[in-house]
Amino acid sequence: MRGEESNFGNLVADAIRSELGAQFGLVNGGFVRGDNVHPAKTTVTVGLLEKEMPFPRPAVLIKIKAADLKEAIEQHLRVYPALSGSFPHVSGLRIIYDRSRPEMPAITSFKDEFDNNIDLNAVVLVATTKFVAGGGDGCVAWQKGKLVSTHDQIAEEVVRFIEKKRLLAYPAKEGRLIIVD
Repeated sequence: MRGEESNFGNLVADAIRSELGAQFGLVNGGFVRGDNVHPAKTTVTVGLLEKEMPFPRPAVLIKIKAADLKEAIEQHLRVYPALSGSFPHVSGLRIIYDRSRPEMPAITSFKDEFDNNIDLNAVVLVATTKFVAGGGDGCVAWQKGKLVSTHDQIAEEVVRFIEKKRLLAYPAKEGRLIIVD
């Protein structure tokens, strides 16, 4: 959760994106406390959700310029490969983060889930945590966005998402965020 993509992080990001009607979703690894990669057939229960997400934090919908979202995600990754609660888990995005660039690590590919380049001038809707939206973990680019709405606690949004989907299968990694060393 704090250093690589995880299926549980993907589930939470997908859930808040879907339930809030956003184009993209993002949760920081520190929001999920279990720091586990669960086997694909793990039964997700309310107890598991409470264990993994003990903080009663609301989901929020943010309107933000895509260039600022990209900058925020780079800020989330600034301390990688050190394990960090800022590590991002995304929904609706396919990102390549290149650490091998001598001048400065940066996102070199920023696409939507259908492999389309994202127009950096576009204004997008992102579902995230109130902590992230407020610039938590030093990811201050989020503050360039505008809060659109505040919703139920994230665990409740995840429960609703699971109830609607019934069957969920999340592989350990989907390649939503690829890091090149």
